[in-house]
Amino acid sequence: MVTARSVRWLGSSLLLALLATSPPGCAETQPPIQRVGNEVLEKSAFEGEWYYLQTVIDAPYGIAWATVGDQSLLERIEWEIQERYLIVRRSYEFVRGSEGTGIAGTASEPHAPIAMFEITSHFDIRRTYNTVTGEEENVIVENDTDRPWNLRRFMRVDWSRNLISDGDALSYARIFDGVELEPIAYHVNDPASPDAPRFAFAEDGSMNYVDVVSRAFVRPTEIEIDGYRWPTCWLEYHSHVDCAPSEIGLRHSFLRVEPDADYQPMDYSGDRMERFGYFVTERAGYDPEYGAVEPARRRWVNRHNLWTESYRRDEAGAPLRCSSDAECDDGRGSICDRNYGLARLEPQGACTHAYRDRAPQVTPYYLSEAFPADLATTAEAVFEEWNDTFVQTVGSLREAECQSRGGGDCAAERAREDAQTLLVLCHNPVVEEDHDACGEVGTVARLGDLRYSLLGWVPEPGLASPLGFGPSAADPLTGELIHATTLVYGTGVEELASYGRDLVAILNGDLPESDIMSGEHVRRWVERNERTRGRARPMTGADLGRVEASIDLSRITGGRRDGGSRRSHDLPGLRAAAVRSLARR
Repeated sequence: MVTARSVRWLGSSLLLALLATSPPGCAETQPPIQRVGNEVLEKSAFEGEWYYLQTVIDAPYGIAWATVGDQSLLERIEWEIQERYLIVRRSYEFVRGSEGTGIAGTASEPHAPIAMFEITSHFDIRRTYNTVTGEEENVIVENDTDRPWNLRRFMRVDWSRNLISDGDALSYARIFDGVELEPIAYHVNDPASPDAPRFAFAEDGSMNYVDVVSRAFVRPTEIEIDGYRWPTCWLEYHSHVDCAPSEIGLRHSFLRVEPDADYQPMDYSGDRMERFGYFVTERAGYDPEYGAVEPARRRWVNRHNLWTESYRRDEAGAPLRCSSDAECDDGRGSICDRNYGLARLEPQGACTHAYRDRAPQVTPYYLSEAFPADLATTAEAVFEEWNDTFVQTVGSLREAECQSRGGGDCAAERAREDAQTLLVLCHNPVVEEDHDACGEVGTVARLGDLRYSLLGWVPEPGLASPLGFGPSAADPLTGELIHATTLVYGTGVEELASYGRDLVAILNGDLPESDIMSGEHVRRWVERNERTRGRARPMTGADLGRVEASIDLSRITGGRRDGGSRRSHDLPGLRAAAVRSLARR
């Protein structure tokens, strides 16, 4: 990870390169004087296609139209550098086949802008020189006069405010709750701040990730009912909704699209959806005679890429193109995947590798930084089961392919060692004991960072918070999951556990109905909390064991106290939530 502090190093490295390539002269005897500012960005670093995702990372409790974890749809974008603005534009047709080529047949309309940041300067970095003789001097400066702005190599961007209030991350709130989004300036001067702009670079030195945090005001609008104007916040069923403008935090995550990315998409028609459902990414299609039509619509299945390489390559390294299965037949099970062409609006498909010849890849998820330690075992158990699902998927594909080709001992395809660990859970930050797929030790995964999928615990309360939320960021052209998040909202879980505890107490006669009606039990709980504030004693393992042993789950698990599940650790999360709730009584 390269942070805002490292962007200063980018400028220093360029200066060293300039020194190394400068002709001999006075600079050999005089040390260079560096007068280049910080946060220097090379324009060429923004070339190519990128993914873009917005995520709400901060929201106050009193609003009902935004919560931590809300996300936009994933976009493919290109950067457009103008004199005053760095514009983020969608890089593809929103409706397939709808954008023409103009009267001359050559024009192409620019796609919709979805974000924009101010460019404060364009400049070259070079030594000062004598304007009469041209002799270079030993002072290195930002030169913004010798060449037109569009030919200068570097620029400086003001990341403090997104000038386009796209608000896609709040799209549902804007439809149902009637709110407006207004961007505000948010300057982060401390490079060590988690909200500071961050830039990461690949091994070849090219920039492949940009992370920016912005702030925005969210305010309710008005609605007309029977001739009167009413604030939309008054229509919320909560009695304590804050109608004042509220400030939220948004992470803007940009990840470079790998130009040679290898993923086999799956187009999933409506009749197949009726038999077995997937989450899908839909993309409408346009017909020049009938407009937007259903047969031109594509529904791409949202799924992780299980394979390091799915398509066979020619000598130049490009996918081997085809029009029929016969062109791909290699005696191993290769077929012509027409979805490859459909996703790219191309007539030809591409030849696949047989499943038995493909190398599986490991998909890592990261615990959030605030994830409770007492639920880590539960999280690991969940991922063990999901890993089993991934393993069974790969094994079934290989076995079925083997059987269809008349192979022998096809059941052995399920036991191959290369496909027994396909989904892993990583600490945050990453520790030495983590799987290699988790990355370098010390790697930190933050909410909304496109590079990392997250299993997160949200400790902050929120009126709009659900119990759980699992947004996925899927490639809009193929459906491949680039980033996925599974969030558990802690305060909602605690409230539900308390509610269940009180119900059991009433049924057992331990809590009088009069206390419930008067709120007496809540008052006592608050008083105890106030008296012990700052003096709480952590529960030991023996304490937890004693309380857990007193919890009888037999009535909801068919008579068995251990839950009757295949694994003995399937219920520690339920027990842990109950233990925390009982400990407060």
